[in-house]
Amino acid sequence: MQVTLTNGTLAVAAENYHLLILADRPFVYLTAKNGEPLATLFVLSAVHPLHGRDDTTAIGQWTVTEEGNGITLSLTAASSTWSEKRYRFRCYPERFTYEIEVVGDGHAPSIPPHAKPTWWQEPIFCGWGSQCHLARAENGRAPDYARQTIYEQFLAILQANEICPGTIVLDDKWQATYGKNEVDQAKWPDLRGFIGRQHAAGRKLLLWLKAWDPEGVPAAECIQNAAGLPIAIDPTNPAFQQRLRRSVQRMLSPAGYDADGFKIDFTARIPSGPGLKRHGDAWGLELLKQYLGLIHTAAKEIKPDALIMTHTPHPYLADVVDMIRLNDINVEKDVNQAMRHRACIARIACPAALIDTDNWSVTNRAAGRVLQYARFAEEVDADAILEACSSVGEVVEQAQPLLSIPILLCY
Repeated sequence: MQVTLTNGTLAVAAENYHLLILADRPFVYLTAKNGEPLATLFVLSAVHPLHGRDDTTAIGQWTVTEEGNGITLSLTAASSTWSEKRYRFRCYPERFTYEIEVVGDGHAPSIPPHAKPTWWQEPIFCGWGSQCHLARAENGRAPDYARQTIYEQFLAILQANEICPGTIVLDDKWQATYGKNEVDQAKWPDLRGFIGRQHAAGRKLLLWLKAWDPEGVPAAECIQNAAGLPIAIDPTNPAFQQRLRRSVQRMLSPAGYDADGFKIDFTARIPSGPGLKRHGDAWGLELLKQYLGLIHTAAKEIKPDALIMTHTPHPYLADVVDMIRLNDINVEKDVNQAMRHRACIARIACPAALIDTDNWSVTNRAAGRVLQYARFAEEVDADAILEACSSVGEVVEQAQPLLSIPILLCY
C-alpha cells in the first residue's frame, strides 16, 4: 500500500481500492483500483446517546500510523456530548474497516457509591449446570430437572463434600409458565418451605427468570406481530406492568415464596422486526431498560437488599442491575480469552456492579485449562470456584497450591 499527502489531500492506494480524503470536506471517496467511483463515505457520523444529541464542534487533522501489514488513518473530533470522538480507517491490501470510538459517559446514569450486602459476594451455586449434566446422562431435557427433589439432592451432595454456598439459584424451569412465573406445583410442591430451609441454613435464593417470553400472559398484554400473535411481553402496557409487579411481590415477599432476588436470562431477545405492535413508544434498549426497571424497583421496595443479576453490560442499564453475569462458556473456544474480554467489558460498562463468572460447562475436554480459568477467576475477584466435573479432580489437586482461592469439588 502507498500513502501520499499532497496539498492537504490524503490518498491511500491499496491492492483492491483507493481512498481519497480532502482537507476541506468531511467525506472519504472510495474508488476501485482503475479509478471507478464506488462510494462517497461521510466520516463525521454522530453517536447520539439515548438522551441528548451529539454535535461535532471541532475536528483535528488526519494522522497515519503503520500496524503490521496495514495502516490506520485516525481523526479526533470534539463533541457536544462526548469528551472526545475518534474516527479510524484501518486499511489492509484487500479491504478496510471503519470505526468510531467515543470517550465519556454520554449521559449514562450516575451510580452513587453504596455498600453492597455481604451476601451478594458469597459463592453462588446455580443448578443449571447440574440440570444439564443429568439431562445428558439420561437423554432428557435440562428444564425438566428443575425439581424440588433433585435440587435437594444437589444440596445434599454439596453438604457431603463440605461445600457451603451462600446463594442458591433455581434455574430453568421452576415455574409453570415463563411469562407469569407462578411455581410449578408438580415440580415444587413446597417452594416456600424449601426457601425457608435455605434461609434457616444461612443461605439466600435467587429465582431464574426468562426475559420477554410471553408464555401464559394474555395476548392483549404482549407485543404482537402483524397477525396479532404475541411474540414478547410488553413492558409499556399498564396491565402487564401491574401483572409484573404482582409477580415480583409473590416471588419475593414473605407472604409469597420469600426469594431474595433474580437471575434474569435471555435479555438479548429484545423484540424487533417490522409490523410489531406495542402499547407505548419505548423500543430497543429503552424497552429493555423499562422492563428491568420495573423488576428492579418492585424488588427493592419489597427487599432493599434484593439481588438483580443480568447479563446486560451497558452503561445505560447500570442503575437497574446489581451483578453482571458473564454468560455461558463456549468450551470449543479459548475460554480464558473470552471471559477476560467479557469481564473487561462488564467493568467498563457497569463499574459498580459485581461480576458473576460461569464455569459449569468446563468439562474433561477443557481439563488442561482449569488452572488458567482459575487464575482468571482470581483476576475478577472470585472468592472460590465450585467444580462439579469428576474428570478434572487430579488437575484441581495439582492446580490448588498455585492459587490463592479454593477450588471446591462437589461431585
